[in-house]
Amino acid sequence: MKNLGLALPDKIQEALQANQSAIDDDYLKFPDLTQLSAIRQISASELEDRLKAGNAPIIIDVREQDEYHDELGHLRGSRLIPLRMLPGKAAELDSLKSSEIVMICRSGVRSTTAAAILTALGFENVSNLKGGMLEWNETGLPVER
Repeated sequence: MKNLGLALPDKIQEALQANQSAIDDDYLKFPDLTQLSAIRQISASELEDRLKAGNAPIIIDVREQDEYHDELGHLRGSRLIPLRMLPGKAAELDSLKSSEIVMICRSGVRSTTAAAILTALGFENVSNLKGGMLEWNETGLPVER
């Protein structure tokens, strides 16, 4: 569309994000672009510094089980809750509403969605790992498989 000189269709980002998320939950309103844009992004190096300093946030990985153990690996101590299951698991996370949470996925798209969902559900301090596990690996930081 850019090469044709056309503007992107209205709400295209929300549609693409929803299509990529695999969430099928009627009670949950999918985050809009404003909500997605409001999510704080944390860099791989910033998160690594926090982990080394012993100031670790709760890390939730929203990829699927097979991705969690694939060549990109996962962060030690991370908790796996696939994005499609997050709405149903949110109540189990209620005790963490005031805790610092960092969401992670492969590239940062699904985890931004997950962070926006948790924020809308009243979680106070949720961030996204910018660039996801791709960025983490590109930076050469440690993973588990």
